[in-house]
Amino acid sequence: MPITVEERYLSRPTKDSGQGDADHELLSVERHFLVRGTDDELLAAQAVRQQAPATHNELERGEITLEPAGPWHWEATVQ
Repeated sequence: MPITVEERYLSRPTKDSGQGDADHELLSVERHFLVRGTDDELLAAQAVRQQAPATHNELERGEITLEPAGPWHWEATVQ
């Protein structure tokens, strides 16, 4: 079974400073993904790194958090 990574519909909660120019004031964005096809957290994390963009609105990709969501399923959060 191939490993698949799909961004969840309710993804991208965003934190903004509320100050200044809206184009450059994002403090953080979380992207949420569902990973299917492996029970290995290292392979799941690698698949998420390949799918999640390295930047989002000038913010660099941060840590990836994985939580088991069922057999061969993971919920991933990317900062």
